[in-house]
Amino acid sequence: MKSVSRRTFALLILTSVAGWAQPAPIMAVDAAIGSPAAIAADASGNVYFISSNNNRVFKVDQNGILTTVAGSSVAGFSGDGGPAVSAGLNNPSGLTVDKAGNLYIADSGNGRVRMVSPSGIITTVAGNGSEVYPGDGGPATDAGISPAGLAIDGSGNLYIYDEQSAAPPAYSAVVRKVSLATGIITTAAGGCLPQACASFQNFGLSATEIELSGTAIAADQSGNLYVVSNISLEVSYIYEFSGGVFVNDFSGILGPTNVAVDHTGNLYMVDGGCQVYEVYITGYVNPSYELKLVAGNGQCSYSAELGYYDYSGDGGPAVDAGISPAAIAFDGAGNLYIADSANQRIRKVSSDSGIITTIAGVYDGVGIAAVVSGASFQPVVAPNSWITIEGTNLSPVTDTWASAIVDGNLPTSLDGVSVSVGGQPAYVGYISPNQINAVAPNFSTVPPNVGTETVSVVVMNPSGTSSAGMAATQAAQPAFFQWGSYAVATHQDYSLAVKNGTFSGLTTVPAAPGDVIILWGTGFGPTTPSAPVGVEVPSGTTYNTASPVTVTVGAAAVVYGAALAPGYAGLYQVAIQIPPSLSNGDYPVVATVDGAQSPAGVLITVQQ
Repeated sequence: MKSVSRRTFALLILTSVAGWAQPAPIMAVDAAIGSPAAIAADASGNVYFISSNNNRVFKVDQNGILTTVAGSSVAGFSGDGGPAVSAGLNNPSGLTVDKAGNLYIADSGNGRVRMVSPSGIITTVAGNGSEVYPGDGGPATDAGISPAGLAIDGSGNLYIYDEQSAAPPAYSAVVRKVSLATGIITTAAGGCLPQACASFQNFGLSATEIELSGTAIAADQSGNLYVVSNISLEVSYIYEFSGGVFVNDFSGILGPTNVAVDHTGNLYMVDGGCQVYEVYITGYVNPSYELKLVAGNGQCSYSAELGYYDYSGDGGPAVDAGISPAAIAFDGAGNLYIADSANQRIRKVSSDSGIITTIAGVYDGVGIAAVVSGASFQPVVAPNSWITIEGTNLSPVTDTWASAIVDGNLPTSLDGVSVSVGGQPAYVGYISPNQINAVAPNFSTVPPNVGTETVSVVVMNPSGTSSAGMAATQAAQPAFFQWGSYAVATHQDYSLAVKNGTFSGLTTVPAAPGDVIILWGTGFGPTTPSAPVGVEVPSGTTYNTASPVTVTVGAAAVVYGAALAPGYAGLYQVAIQIPPSLSNGDYPVVATVDGAQSPAGVLITVQQ
């Protein structure tokens, strides 16, 4: 195999989203928790949260101890009937807790709602893994759902904000109701076809005549529902439903993004100005309500000097505090908990005093929020492959290694920024204040034992040294780089094999049935012979993957070879033949090596 052109490699997308893995129980206020995106609390004051794109759910107990309660960090669906901490979750996005202490998780990427019992066992209570709506009137576990926000009422009914149950024709987003006593699912609100939805949101209409679009929901003990619906990019309402009827909307509120109900039935919301309000409902004849500020000083802009959003106010009145709330929840005593996402903390507002404190999360100058594969964006670090680190104050400048590679030797430091992975130097390819891309060292020759341990990742720069971020290690974690949803692919002449129109002003030719193309990825594991470490891959030897690689493109594809790309580092080329029998269309492309599969959802266009 010959090397790609510099122009083609420049088009490889080495960006990531946040994710995080925490290896052991520690004091929550001392832990770097990433960006909390969803939150719930039980009656006793235990707090549960999801950190963005981490595929785990965490708990802060009453003593301030942080533990994992669900998820193994690697995206997937597995574990029902067993310990929740060993289960596979995929992009969990919503949480709620019932009176018995059962925790419910919107396992969005798996199209399911999972339940973790107080004994730590996980099961599925809704969803079959598809998004085909509706399934109403039958077992919830047979229904197609795309769950986002969750809520539970005083009678033990579970409500699911089903944001995009999509099968032709396209329905409005819906709120699904699951009777946990019977396991039967129904539609509680929304779900109309757009052309059949009410053109005006008139009070007294059936809840299923109202068009919905959003992710946030709350329920009180009586079963009244409060749903955030995004009317447009600029406008969102809170709708109230009672007894299956649309009874109120709060349409003058500025950009509500999240809602919660406290133990006495009072409604609270997060607005678009980084503040939390109590919503006093004063009448139903016309939309009538008042707002009372509960937390936030409204200063939610990013500070380049501080390196994070306004974080302030601990120990004082919550209304004077700097917060960046993503979600809110209440415990049985009426204490308010805030997922202070941009500040990477969980905040608590006392119901007695209105004083705000931090109960989880820390910012220590150089902060790691995510350690993920540079292509799959999963929190798994494979040897001799690209990783992406996201955080704050990672680097004082933005730079690449383009001028730092000397005689083929890869730099372990770039503008004073270096990275260690498992105590070994990584090879730094790109730096910026919030992201670093690097090639991990070759773990096949150094501890820890690949595939069975976690590995620490530390960033060092002129400002200081970060706390360790943790990631799972695995000998192979194959993934293709992507242009949007499409795999990075070239023809044998190294022209781009992608749907025309992918790049503005550039004509491209998709792969045809029977074509031989090259797919570009990372994480395909050890090679034979072993590739030299810390240098660009020499061109005189072919470093084939030590284990065979299989690829499917709708069907099994012939794989002609898989090897490291000469002239680069951590970049694998996989030569395949598109199955000749395929018709025109987009097909999922999946690679497997040593039992590890590349992530689902990556496509390639086939066109005759």
